[in-house]
Order: sequence, then structure tokens, then C-alpha cells
Amino acid sequence: MGGHPIGFGAIESANKFICHTRLKRSGAWWLVSNCNNMLKLRCAIVNGTFDEVFAKYATKEKAKRFAKKM
Repeated sequence: MGGHPIGFGAIESANKFICHTRLKRSGAWWLVSNCNNMLKLRCAIVNGTFDEVFAKYATKEKAKRFAKKM
């Protein structure tokens, strides 16, 4: 299969590593919108794309602030 895993074990392991480690800490609770954003950041960190994701976010926020001034 092109060198890709056939079973779900690797996917479940990645999910546990990315999601559970950060989101299921003792006493933690999340709003859905905050949780989704945290997962996006966690995935970007693990994928090595955090700098690119953060740069897009910063550009978007800068444009919002500029639009409010006008």
C-alpha cells in the first residue's frame, strides 16, 4: 500500500499523542471552539508547520486590526 500502514493502530497512537496528551489533562475542560484551535496548533507543532500556521494567523489578525482602524 505505498508504504503506508494498513491498520488503524498508528492512527490511534497519533491521536493519543496529539490530542489526549494536551486535552485530557486532569481537571481540564474546553469549549469546542477553543479545543478545535488547540488541536490545530498541536497538529502544526507535530507536523513541523507551526511557523507557517502562525505566520498566516498573524497576517490575518494584522489585517483585522487594520480594517478596524479604517
